[in-house]
Amino acid sequence: MIIDGGAGWDRYTGYGMVNANAMRLNTIESGMPTCIILLLLNGTTFALNSAITIDVNASDSNGTITSVKFYINNILYYTDNSSPYSYNWNSGFTAGTYNIKAKATDNSNNETTNEISISLIQPVTSYYRAPGLL
Repeated sequence: MIIDGGAGWDRYTGYGMVNANAMRLNTIESGMPTCIILLLLNGTTFALNSAITIDVNASDSNGTITSVKFYINNILYYTDNSSPYSYNWNSGFTAGTYNIKAKATDNSNNETTNEISISLIQPVTSYYRAPGLL
C-alpha cells in the first residue's frame, strides 16, 4: 500500500528527506571570505611605468581576514596582513596585458580570489598638429 502524504512527502523517506548538497553548499558559502578589487576596472589601460594602487575590500562574516595576497600574472608580489588592504605596484614592466589577482584568506584558511586584467601601453610623447589647427 502506497500512502501519499502530500507536498514534501517521499514514499521512501516520508517527510525526513533532506537536500544534503544544498545544506553543504550553504554552509561553505556562508563561511567564505569576500574579496573585491576596488577602483580598478577590468580592461583599464595605464601608461608604462605608472604607479598603480591596488586596493582590496576583504571581509569575513564569521571570522577575520588574516591576509590578502597580490599577484601579477600569477606571481606573488605582496602580502598585506592588515586592513586596509593595498599594494602600490610600480609597473616597470613591458607593454602588454597583465592579470592582477587578489586572494583573501580568513582565520579558517578559506580563500577567495578576485581577478582583473589591465593593459600597459607606451605613453604618447609627441603628437602631430596639422597646419591651421590649434
